[in-house]
This record gives sequence, C-alpha cells and structure tokens, in this order.
Amino acid sequence: MKRFLCLLLLLILLLCACANEDQVTFYYCPADYLNGQTGTLLLPETRSVTGYTENPQFLIALYLTGPLEQDLVSPFPTGTKLKTLLQTENELTIQLYDLPQSISDSEFSLACAAMTMTCLEFTGAKSVTILSGDRSITMDRTMLTLSDSPTATQTTEGATS
Repeated sequence: MKRFLCLLLLLILLLCACANEDQVTFYYCPADYLNGQTGTLLLPETRSVTGYTENPQFLIALYLTGPLEQDLVSPFPTGTKLKTLLQTENELTIQLYDLPQSISDSEFSLACAAMTMTCLEFTGAKSVTILSGDRSITMDRTMLTLSDSPTATQTTEGATS
C-alpha cells in the first residue's frame, strides 16, 4: 500500500511539473490607440512558451508575428523581421531588417518602446538598442512611460511633460 501511495504521489508531482508552462509577457498597442480612445499606449499579452524562455531570438521573432488578442495590434508593420541579435550581460542590441521610410519617428519610437518593454522582461538586460536602416534608439526602463495625456501636465524650463 505504501509503495502504491508513493508511486501515486510521484505521478502527481510529475504531472504538476509537466503542466507548469513558461510564460512571457509581450507588450503591444491597444487597437484603438490611434483614435485617442485610451491613454494607455502599451498593454501586456501573456503567452506560454514552454522550453523557449532562454531563447531570446525565438521570442523576439515570435513577438514580431503580432498579438493573439483581437484588441491589441503590433506597433511594427506586418512582415517586420529580426536580422541580428547581440546580447551582453546588461545590453541587448536588436537589428531589424529595414522598416519602410513611411514610418514616422514617433511611430518608430513607440514600436521600440513596446519591444524594449517586452525584451526587458525576458532577457534581464538593463537597456535595449534597436537598429533599423539609419534609425537607432536605445531605451531602458527609466525612459518608458506607458500612458499619455492629451495636454501637458507640467512645464519645465524648455520642455513639457
């Protein structure tokens, strides 16, 4: 009887371990962010990626395929692809194939902020540099603001926030 109970307990523990999926959080824009219907610019989408949490190249490529949820959209144009990835202890450098020139600087910055938030979550890097064509941007967590208001709330000499 003891042997049966031990085997049953071992089987239960094994099944619990197999059911534990690895999760990552990707950040995308709400579908209505261009309409000014929301003040939140980036929203999380959690995905199961069992076995791939230590593969940032796979995770970034998966991120670029776009969100699964209907109320989210990718800030990157459809078909954006990862060219190279270089990771050091504190920095992640991502090079994308050239994006269309029709993407404004603000759209590029928002897309890079979304990718930066995503990458900081699963790589442990302190900063992320994203390159595409002649554009380059480096961001860290302290530079990211996830909501915006239509009017300036505070004015500092020479700048608004």
